[in-house]
Amino acid sequence: MKAIFQLFVSDFEKAKKWYAEKLNAKIIKDYPKEKCAIISIGGTKIDLGEPNASWGLNWKEARKLIGKQIGILLEVKDVQKQYLQLRKKGVKFLFKPKKVSWGKAADFKDLDGNRLRLES
Repeated sequence: MKAIFQLFVSDFEKAKKWYAEKLNAKIIKDYPKEKCAIISIGGTKIDLGEPNASWGLNWKEARKLIGKQIGILLEVKDVQKQYLQLRKKGVKFLFKPKKVSWGKAADFKDLDGNRLRLES
């Protein structure tokens, strides 16, 4: 069994482009009609989607979850290096890399306010 995180976005095409350009996400499966895709960031799979009627039941409830905390952690070897690279790409961080009990961390948000963390 493998886990896939599900992340709801307000504009699928913009989000897909943002994740590809900023985080080098690879598209594994693309479902443009349903406005969703399975992407991979360093081997971690994320179901990125814009809730809509083609999803069937509960899509209106899913729209309420856009931009809510989900807790995606991106494990990297060098937080400072990744932080600098992402800043060059225009990613806005909530705080600079800081020492935490398990290593270093730096948080940022995507286009819809979903919070992600670089950590080592």
